[in-house]
Amino acid sequence: MIVVDEIRTYATEQIKPAARRFGNKWCHMMTDGGQEELHAFAARLGLSRASYQEHVTLWHYDLVPSKRQLAVRLGAQEVAAAEWIKGDWYQARLSQGQQKREQRMI
Repeated sequence: MIVVDEIRTYATEQIKPAARRFGNKWCHMMTDGGQEELHAFAARLGLSRASYQEHVTLWHYDLVPSKRQLAVRLGAQEVAAAEWIKGDWYQARLSQGQQKREQRMI
């Protein structure tokens, strides 16, 4: 399932210089499934793979408000960040991320 969290307003210095031209309102688009599902949905939104953020625990795409609206129209579920961080899939990713960090330290 593809999910989008709520739009947040970020301070300019929190936004990468190359992305500042898109404004300061952003949300995250994630999935409880695999990365290929997320990439396929992002392609439907017209996003380039270069905008993918492969964080260890929360790989995602950042969306501006207009792309979030399109994502919801195409079937993404609106889930508040406070809710998805409680979800089993996110907790499993946290565990996997911790294991990856520990392996890098060995």
